[in-house]
Amino acid sequence: MAVFVGGLLVTLTSVYANHFIAGGVIYSPTSDLSETSVQCQFLGVKSRLSPDEFVIPTTIQCTVVHKGGSMSFRLFTSGKELDPFTVERERTKGDHIITLTGKMLSRIVLGVGSDRRHFTEIAPFKAVGVDVPSPGADPESFTLTIYYSASKDIGPLLSKALEGTGLVTCNADTCTLTVAGIVIDGEIEGHTAGDA
Repeated sequence: MAVFVGGLLVTLTSVYANHFIAGGVIYSPTSDLSETSVQCQFLGVKSRLSPDEFVIPTTIQCTVVHKGGSMSFRLFTSGKELDPFTVERERTKGDHIITLTGKMLSRIVLGVGSDRRHFTEIAPFKAVGVDVPSPGADPESFTLTIYYSASKDIGPLLSKALEGTGLVTCNADTCTLTVAGIVIDGEIEGHTAGDA
């Protein structure tokens, strides 16, 4: 499957596009390695003719799983209203910095069996992946930040479940979840016009 997707991307980008992103990553937040894990997949290809035209519409999905502490949960997210992605080349090391923004539909599942509860919310997000082009160089990394309303269910529930981890900060209006870490499995790919 990975070979097919890689071959498809090479064909699409060489024929139709000069901007593409793809990734499938598994990582744990640096501050909470043992209890929280994150899986994200994203894909997008922009047209060579116009940066607002997409050969493949941009998609992103992430799952955050937390086990232990005062509350276990699964948080499922998927992009619903996405802004055009960006790929920027970091000047000193040549890393590609991929940024996706927009809104995500989030669904959190708490508990098991008859105690299981579900809550949903559409919230703004920012995802940043670092594609390290040279194998064996610095590891790739990924950061997912979602800005939940403090007056709805998901933000306060995450704040309680992840208390003491530093992953959630709340003020009067917003509970911000930030899960950042080094990729332990998977890969991030980004390319933009002018890359060698």
